[in-house]
Amino acid sequence: MSIASVFFRGFIYDGIRPPAAGELEVVRGRVNSIRWGGGGRHMLKIGEVEIRSLTPLLLMPTFYDNHVHPLVHLSSRQYIAAPPGSRWNFREFAHWIRRRLKMGAPLVIGSLEENMFVEGRLPTGEDMEMLGITEPLLLVRVCGHRGYATEKALELLSEEDTFEPWQVDRAEGRVEEDALTLLRERILLQGSLKGMNEYSEHLLSLGISHAIAMVSFEEYERFRELPPPENIRLYFVPLLKDFLTRTSGMNREERILHLKRLRHSSLPVVGLKYIGDGSIGARTAHLREMYDDTATRGLDLIVEEEFMEGLELALRSSLTLFVHAIGDGAIEKTLRLYREFLDKKGMDPEEGRREGLLRIEHAELLPEDLLEVLGELQVPLCMQPNFIRRWQNPGGIYEEALGPQRLRHLNPIRSLVERGIALFFSSDSMPEDPLFGIKGAALHPTPGQSLPPSTALTFYQRGPLPPLRGSYLRLSVMEGNPASFTVVAPGGKRVVTVRGQRVYPGAEEAKVL
Repeated sequence: MSIASVFFRGFIYDGIRPPAAGELEVVRGRVNSIRWGGGGRHMLKIGEVEIRSLTPLLLMPTFYDNHVHPLVHLSSRQYIAAPPGSRWNFREFAHWIRRRLKMGAPLVIGSLEENMFVEGRLPTGEDMEMLGITEPLLLVRVCGHRGYATEKALELLSEEDTFEPWQVDRAEGRVEEDALTLLRERILLQGSLKGMNEYSEHLLSLGISHAIAMVSFEEYERFRELPPPENIRLYFVPLLKDFLTRTSGMNREERILHLKRLRHSSLPVVGLKYIGDGSIGARTAHLREMYDDTATRGLDLIVEEEFMEGLELALRSSLTLFVHAIGDGAIEKTLRLYREFLDKKGMDPEEGRREGLLRIEHAELLPEDLLEVLGELQVPLCMQPNFIRRWQNPGGIYEEALGPQRLRHLNPIRSLVERGIALFFSSDSMPEDPLFGIKGAALHPTPGQSLPPSTALTFYQRGPLPPLRGSYLRLSVMEGNPASFTVVAPGGKRVVTVRGQRVYPGAEEAKVL
């Protein structure tokens, strides 16, 4: 059933022109009129419920989050996120965990950072066992690339699992990369999952109407058992290495046919994800030169044969290869191999762009020479301005890891815009609130790299338009279109309408605005 009527007076950003005062009216679920200019107290009327605001209101298009991780929201009992701003010593942390452990049930604690602990590091599995915690417990760093597990949790990994031996250190309980992904999903998928609609309601409450979910194939198969989400466009990108392992009995043609079926399933697959390195915080992002505070250049996880096979499958299945590459070493190698693939196929960069063959996820450390190559090869980037806000300020973890010289080349979003490089914003679920990320882009600490909020908004309101590979959707508010928009008040409270069908959180509840 469509929304009967909505009237809004305040500032309007339609996704095209700068925000300006105006009035908007919705009739039978569609935007009937937008009138620019005028004045009067800002207000929002939904049906018979009228909300008059003493503070400014802004109406804007809904958001497109290009990179989310749904599993932690869907796991009903096995996951707890560490509260932001927490501060413990290891003994206090162990006491906090004990109050949340259920007898014998495995548990994952996520969103952990070193600065949460007096000791200046994450507790190891060995630390937790010395403090009396013997249950299956996995502690995961906020980046998702390193964790620590108790011995009971490590028992959930079997000899049949495929990961490199260095990814598990049983003495201290350290787990990384593929081994960490396996262990985390093994714990989180043990219990019952919430419905996909609960996750979509969570995204819609933030104003997100479109999202791309990064998943393992095991997660994807479990999600397919649930009723598909309503009122939101949710697309899926399973891990390439997972896919190659699970289809090892298929030849390439059979794999391509399988991927084409998944493109048109109830949970549409739009690409395959390839992990090229780790994270800066864990000192595992692959750099050209050593970290400033650690004698390592990080992890080079790109295997040439796998990468090329991923591009081949993407090309022939009308999908995109999404490559996780954070450090300049990983980005450089990704671009070199992509150029070799185009040359081998007799394709120029413009054809590669039209085909939507490659997108780089994160792409944080970008010296000038890599900006040149990105522009030449026309490779789109998906970046996370919330990372800028959380870790890139002077004296933060990024400066500790990279030093002040390389910090200048980190997340150079304005330089990318000025060079015309296709850019998409996302959250990586850290946190999923687009307004948090937009503030990170607007308050970029590197001189000359900040973006005006209205410009930053545009990159959070565009993304792929499946099933048309290489085509992109730009969300906007236009007369005649179904009513999809977000009304935001100071402090971040918001009311969202979706395709003229629903209002979140609901007309009566919206009075909290």
